[in-house]
Amino acid sequence: MNDNWVLQQIRKASLHRLMWWGAVLACLLVFVLSQHRYIANFLQGPFNFGKGDLDAISDASAAPHYFARVTGSKAIDTGIRQVTVRKRAGVETSRSVSGEFFVLVVDDRLLVVKGSGASHTTSEGELVPMRGELESRLFGTTDMQAIKKRFYPFYVDEESFRLPGYIAGAVIAVIGFFAVRLGIAPLKQYLAPSTHPVAQRLASWGDPARIAAGIEQESRAPRQTRRPWRITDNYLIQSAFFAFDLHRLADLQWAYKRVTSSNTAKGYAAVLMLSDGKVEIGGPEKDVDAVLNSAAERVPWAVFGYSKEIEEHFNKNRPGFAATIEQRRRDWAQQAGAKP
Repeated sequence: MNDNWVLQQIRKASLHRLMWWGAVLACLLVFVLSQHRYIANFLQGPFNFGKGDLDAISDASAAPHYFARVTGSKAIDTGIRQVTVRKRAGVETSRSVSGEFFVLVVDDRLLVVKGSGASHTTSEGELVPMRGELESRLFGTTDMQAIKKRFYPFYVDEESFRLPGYIAGAVIAVIGFFAVRLGIAPLKQYLAPSTHPVAQRLASWGDPARIAAGIEQESRAPRQTRRPWRITDNYLIQSAFFAFDLHRLADLQWAYKRVTSSNTAKGYAAVLMLSDGKVEIGGPEKDVDAVLNSAAERVPWAVFGYSKEIEEHFNKNRPGFAATIEQRRRDWAQQAGAKP
């Protein structure tokens, strides 16, 4: 490839962006593959489980099918409730019952169900290993310990099984859509860097190869550097990992210092309004002043300083503002040429 320096920088930044969005898509794919068990149950379930199917499960967290529909001959309320306590600033504000536990009789075995209403003989939900507080509360008496072997070591959680899948699917679809959409532009610009706006801007200035060689040379010895910008004698060059931008200082029309205040500090930025775009260079006040002073030396015909009147003129009548700057440039050139 016989790319000039500017096209090389465009390719580099485009490749980095392409790799980033490719990595996002790869992560989505890895996540989807890691959830193959849930996806299979989401699409194929709920599975109708009888006593034989339940007996065959030793570990519900590893069972290939765990989105189940179970019908028992009788439902028995355990009296165990799950209570959700809401607090504000450490003080309880309310509490409510978020789950009720009952037992399904399946032939000679017993299956615990966590529901949100009255007990019923057909239950549908996720099979979850029975551990911790539920197990200790359920088998906290001698009588319950005596029949513990009749209970399955897991329970049915009737909370919506598919809802997390719908949410995750929507999030994955949105991220995937934007990853593909935002990855198309860097792919095109990597394959054809001349289509990049910076390359088209460069072509409008004259011979791209010759001008790019001059820009490369100036970029090696900039007058000032405020990452990601380098200010040279004639150009503003942004060279970041994901972006490359380029403007001629001669196209500057208006520049001013913007000051922002917070409770802890002030922020400063040089705002440079050019005929082909806007550049903001932030940093300490002395560095921002240095950027503006350097621009004033190189482009003395531009307007410097901020006022409401300048802003209104610039925003409401860009062609007129540009014509004023062009006239100032001609006047300045004429005065400079008349000097001995």
